[in-house]
This record gives sequence, C-alpha cells and structure tokens, in this order.
Amino acid sequence: MKWKNKGHEYDMKMADLCAASKANTKICIFGAGHRGQALLRSLRKYSNSHLSICFVDNCRSLWGIYIDGVEVISIDQYLKMTNCLTVICATGDARLEISEQLETKGYHYKQDFIFDVDLLNDRMHLFLLYEYDYLIDKYVQISLTEKCTLMCRKCAHSCPYITKGGRLSLTFEEAIKSIDCYFKLVDYVEYFDILGGEPLLCDYLVDLVDYIVEKYRERIGFCTITTNATLMPGEELLKKCKMGNIVFSISDYSESVPKIKERVQAFIKMLMDYGVSYKLVYGNGEKWVDLGLREIDLDSTYATNVFSKCNSVCREIRDDKYYYCIMARCASENLYNGDGEEDYLSLNLKDEVMNKRVFYEYTNGYNDKGYLEMCKHCRGLNAGKEYLIEPGEQI
Repeated sequence: MKWKNKGHEYDMKMADLCAASKANTKICIFGAGHRGQALLRSLRKYSNSHLSICFVDNCRSLWGIYIDGVEVISIDQYLKMTNCLTVICATGDARLEISEQLETKGYHYKQDFIFDVDLLNDRMHLFLLYEYDYLIDKYVQISLTEKCTLMCRKCAHSCPYITKGGRLSLTFEEAIKSIDCYFKLVDYVEYFDILGGEPLLCDYLVDLVDYIVEKYRERIGFCTITTNATLMPGEELLKKCKMGNIVFSISDYSESVPKIKERVQAFIKMLMDYGVSYKLVYGNGEKWVDLGLREIDLDSTYATNVFSKCNSVCREIRDDKYYYCIMARCASENLYNGDGEEDYLSLNLKDEVMNKRVFYEYTNGYNDKGYLEMCKHCRGLNAGKEYLIEPGEQI
C-alpha cells in the first residue's frame, strides 16, 4: 500500500476503539503465575493515569498478597468489579477451565475477557499503540551471515549467489547495533529469529545470545536460532540457550541432502541431552516456493500486484534499518548489485518523520511506492501451487 497520510493511516480506524477504551479503567490479569507476571511487567510500560491493574487467581493461598505491588484478589471480589478488561494468562487445560468459569458467570470472550495471546492480534496492537504508545512487532529476523554450509539452488536468501557488492557477515558490533536500534523503538516483539546463512558459523554467537538474554529477553516472546543442523553447537551455547529459553528451529533438508541426515540426528540428540528446546521445519513434507529471483524482470504494475498478495512476514533488522522483506534485501545485495537498496525504514530516531506509528504502518505494508523494487523480480510467497518445490536441492 502506498502511503497517503504517513503516520496517520490508522487514525480513523482507531477513533472508535480508543474512545470505547476509556470505559475500561481496569485491567484484571487472571492468573498470577509467570505468564501473568510477565504481562504485568509489559503493562507497566504504560503511563496512563486512568489505568489500574490487579491479579485474580483461583488459588486461595494467593488471595490478599501482593506481587510486584499488585494485589491478588479473590473470585468473589473480581465478580463485583465493573469497567474491567480481563486478560487470562494461563495455558492448556487451565486456560480452558478459566474461560469456562467466566462464561458460566455470564462473561463473554472478546467482550469481557481475552487471552494474553490476543494481545498480539492486530486490533489489540493498534489499541496499545494509540492508547499507550506501546509498540508490539510480530516477527523480526537478524541475519548474522550470508555464509552457509549448504548450497541450495533456490535459496530464498540467495546465499550461493553473493556478488562482490554483498556483505558476507555482520560483525558482533554491527549485530549489537542492529538489535539496540530496533529495541529503542519497539517495546515488545512476539517472535525474534537469529539466522543466516548458517548462524552457527559466527564465532560470536554465544556472546550475542548472552547479550540478548541479559538485555532484551523479557521483551521477546519466542526467540529462535534457525539452523540447518550441519554444525554442532558448543556446550556454552547450549547452556545459554537453555537458560534464556531460546529454541533451535531446525530446517531439516536431509530428504534432499541425504548425506546430512546423521548430522541432523546427532544435532537433535545433543539438544535433547542438554534439555534445549527445538522444532523441526521442512522435515514433514513442507515445500519451498520458487520465487524466481534470477528469472523475472517486470515493471512496477507487476511489482505492486506481487507486493499486495505476497503477505511476507519476514522483516529484518540490519544496522539502523528495518527491512520489510529479508528476501528482497538479500536479492538486492546478492543478485542485483544494490538495486532497491533504499527499500527500508530508517530506525534513526533523529529522523523527524520516524515514530512508532510510522513503524507500525510500514510493517503492515505501507511504503512510499506501494511495492519493493525486488518485487519486480519475484513471484511472491503466494505464487501458487505450481511453484512449490522440494526444499534444499543443492547446486
């Protein structure tokens, strides 16, 4: 979408919601455990005078105590409250039991209560941004290196095709700068991914994980390291990841590259031995999309259409820049000698037009042209079934 009123694209949409929110003067966190306390820490970023917060919990032993200065009240006290938005902070069966408990009392989901994960939906994002100047981003990546241990023919990051104009890797200082610039503006991100190329090729990965855990972990929901599992992680990295609840996202290409199968299995065993969480991607029949990045060269009309249909969520931070599409940035540097290199949002807070609302608009698809230059060379992630391919085929 092309900007028409930069920094104010959502003003009209939010007018009714913001006005209605004035009626809810209290937020009640149902569940005083770790999830509820994490939400409290986030809500404390708000400096709104008409907002008050309390806990409610089914555990009688917690009634009347204070957690971080906030009282835990009983169910009976809670049921007498008015003008209250209730956020259920629980998982699994406990979450279901609480919602059923409230529904039997005449409360309705999304009208009287929501789940903490609902804070991550678009409507709530807007509410938090406009009411409290609190910016939640959904998903961001930082690519530490374009170097990789594999040579995938249709690599979405174009790693096998790096030209002399491309920057192979970030230094530790550049990675730190990228992360710091991002969190000066963004208050919370639901999903933070460290990737490459192959990030385990970076000799500073342990120090970077340590930095993220110490400084920003409470402002990150799900934190992952994406790897093809062809290099074994060191003991220190595994301990840091376990301590910081960082998950390894394993891109399992062993079906296309049989010779790595034993290494992938050994990698998973090592994670299990150290109690480090992991998830498998592309190991259960998932496909890649052939983006056509070295085959297509069309015009701005085509690019606008691709951009509007692509729905890429792959945002990237790099230096003091925020890229809408990491694949576009990689293609620009690695395939097209910098064509489209201006397709980013500056995170420089000294820029007079830069603020949280501009960021929100950009990450939701607004920009100056209505497309990215690399869209002229790309089919987009929704290209169609005929462009689905087996992942990891080697050159």
